Amino acid sequence: MENPIDLYDNLFFSKELEYAIFQLKSGEVFSAKNNSLEKLEITKIVDSKNNNVRYFNYKDGKKKWGIIHISGHEIIPPIYDYISPLIADEFYKIFMGDYSWEYDDHSSDYFSEHIDTHSWNGDYFMGKLSTGQWGLVAIHGSSYTVLIAPEFSWLIMIDKKIVCCNVGGSLIKWYDGDDKKEYIQVYDGLWKVIEASKWHNRVETELGDFEEVVEKFKSEYSKQFIEEFTYTYQFIFDPQKIY
Repeated sequence: MENPIDLYDNLFFSKELEYAIFQLKSGEVFSAKNNSLEKLEITKIVDSKNNNVRYFNYKDGKKKWGIIHISGHEIIPPIYDYISPLIADEFYKIFMGDYSWEYDDHSSDYFSEHIDTHSWNGDYFMGKLSTGQWGLVAIHGSSYTVLIAPEFSWLIMIDKKIVCCNVGGSLIKWYDGDDKKEYIQVYDGLWKVIEASKWHNRVETELGDFEEVVEKFKSEYSKQFIEEFTYTYQFIFDPQKIY
């Protein structure tokens, strides 16, 4: 008898909700509940967290990324050129542009001089991001909110909805031989801190060096929030890890 697992390219199941999304080896994607099946117009389901599934479709030869709930309800339509994995159960980084990594002499030299850890298992330069801008969205149940439009070279979350944004920098992707993980490192450009909550008027610092704008936000801008809003600024998300 043929192993039924061999039929699937990917399968995500929610025991709590009794829903599943799966992709057959043939490429077809279905949403399932009990004995009911619905075919979905999806090219590839990638991963799932908190019952939200990242996927992409090919449109005019390009990947367009979206988020669909495991029930089959679409949360983010496939309009972005890349969407990161889920961060802190609520946030996704979104990207508009050419999400390809290419060799660049200047970036390779920068990696060798400033990033390479000379690990026992070998680090290596993987490429520089072509062109494009990053933003941030938050998931609220079956809907989402764009907290920061794709207008920055890179984003680092330093606390919930407190985001340090790079303007004019470049991104390097590299492999850490000891960690056996891929990382992103930004270099050049200036930074600003943005309080990205939709429930308040957006507050942001002027452009400056990374440490400068973080300290300025802590000492000046955070005073504009009522006392119940406290921020620890402990970099709750690894700023270099590819999310």
